[in-house]
Amino acid sequence: MTAAAAVGCPDPQAGEVPIAYVTLAPMAEAGPAELLAWAAERVPERAAAPREVVVIDAIPLTSVGKPYKLGLRLDATRRAIHAELVALGADLDPEHVVCLAHDGGVRVTVPAPADEAVRRRATAALDRYVLRWQYAPQQAT
Repeated sequence: MTAAAAVGCPDPQAGEVPIAYVTLAPMAEAGPAELLAWAAERVPERAAAPREVVVIDAIPLTSVGKPYKLGLRLDATRRAIHAELVALGADLDPEHVVCLAHDGGVRVTVPAPADEAVRRRATAALDRYVLRWQYAPQQAT
């Protein structure tokens, strides 16, 4: 591992859980599961240990060289909401979950599922998260 940053990821039970983004040294071979186990052994407080580790090519940086955590937080939110909706049966590409910084938090926009039963389940599931969300406006045909 050459760099790492941790951010809060929305969670319907805990509010937020830690997720770690890491970069690996050239030729290093470590998968997310191995890195997750490594972190769990070294973080003394269980609640502070990351629930997920995402390997990326580079940690985004601010103009002063610090990790750009807002970008990582938006990505963590997109991942969590996408996984939730797919688990409910929504046929959805990750890029269709749009997360933007809004009033000090994150605002999520997702396409409304075509199937009414999936839409009801999705609405109930998304309402459990501590974030602002909305369905994307319907496109005129």
